[in-house]
Amino acid sequence: MKIAMVTPLAIKVPPDKYGGSEFVIYYLTEELVRRGHQVDLYSTADSETSGNLIPIIEKGSWSKTGKTSSLPDQLRMMYKIAKNSAKYDLIHDHLGPLGTLLAKLTNKPVISTLHVPTNPEKTVLYQSVENFHLISISNNQRVGFEALNYAATVYNGIPVDDYDFNDKSEDYLFFLGRFDAVKGAKEAIDLAKRTNHRLLLAARIEDEKYYEEFVKPEIDGEQIVYVGEVGFDEKLKLLKGAKALVSLINWEEPFGLVVPEANACGTPVIVNPRGAFPELVKDGVNGFLTDNSIEGAEEALKKIETISRKDCRKFVEDNFSVKRMVDDYLKVYEKLVN
Repeated sequence: MKIAMVTPLAIKVPPDKYGGSEFVIYYLTEELVRRGHQVDLYSTADSETSGNLIPIIEKGSWSKTGKTSSLPDQLRMMYKIAKNSAKYDLIHDHLGPLGTLLAKLTNKPVISTLHVPTNPEKTVLYQSVENFHLISISNNQRVGFEALNYAATVYNGIPVDDYDFNDKSEDYLFFLGRFDAVKGAKEAIDLAKRTNHRLLLAARIEDEKYYEEFVKPEIDGEQIVYVGEVGFDEKLKLLKGAKALVSLINWEEPFGLVVPEANACGTPVIVNPRGAFPELVKDGVNGFLTDNSIEGAEEALKKIETISRKDCRKFVEDNFSVKRMVDDYLKVYEKLVN
């Protein structure tokens, strides 16, 4: 099968540090190529792929001073894909609503993976093009928007063998993600202080005001430690040593790759039951779901050592591997192409 894989152009594929959807795009592309499919990856020139890289810009828009819009480059990319579309069986887009424009420019099937929550404004676009199909990355992501043209729900997957398993943890909690109100860094700090645990924070500073008000004043370098924005190897080292990954989110998380990443290393999770997390966490097996309160997180932490770290690893192998993700995507591809 000949596939065009379309990236947002914000950062390289795979990302050097913070990035969720870009890792998923990379894992998906690599496995498709490994299985014999021909994939053109439309991305930044510094991206890496076993497929055929078609560079659109030198570096992602986020690598410039401050975040800049990649819209002009994305539009140029879409016209280039449309011009080349005759050679593809299918176009897999990761642009969100902009993908509907791409579908307008070609008669080939276009599928778009929803990496972020949708909203009423986006649904107008999502419903407007016949050959445009959505992939939800959790069932919860569809809530309130059930009538859209979904082809399937496909859970994200990770290359489990790339994650070192550790059967024994150290005595610290770990927060991984970005600093803004929805990801729950403040709540993770509150949990650590209330339970007298050490907390390591590895995060991108997304919201400077939030960081300055709720995070920075608590960092003391001893109990509350900010290690910066980490690369893959450092992330694995911190994940596999943690007593628990803490993700007390305050929004409807579309997926949350940090959960299977932690579990693959053997680390259980403590999460709020928001968004996709009830689909990623089997309470008492690979972690605990709170009752959306800090007290509930405290109760979960008291029980965290009842979780088998081997069961955490097996849960990811069974449910959130790259193999399973690509199997599910290929079912969608074949259905639409045929």
